Amino acid sequence: MRVSGSQIHSIALRKNADNSHMRITFSADEQLIRRAREHAKAMGTALNQLLREFIERLAEGHPNPHVLPAKYRPSNRPPPIDEALKLQKSRQLRD
Repeated sequence: MRVSGSQIHSIALRKNADNSHMRITFSADEQLIRRAREHAKAMGTALNQLLREFIERLAEGHPNPHVLPAKYRPSNRPPPIDEALKLQKSRQLRD
């Protein structure tokens, strides 16, 4: 797989020794990965964990797998657009 810019350039797959997990290796811009790791650390997790959870949501058919789970969003950060629209609609129904 090849995408231009600071996107993913290549992906390699391999299974671990007991075949229970598949390892995915991809290449991306060094600064992009560094910033992503810093953000993950600030959220109290690792980039690897965020990517694993994204893949799980994607595989489960989650309608918005790209939306960070609430446990990673600071309470003072506004909710994602999808959740904000749901809140707005529920408030309109109450009024």
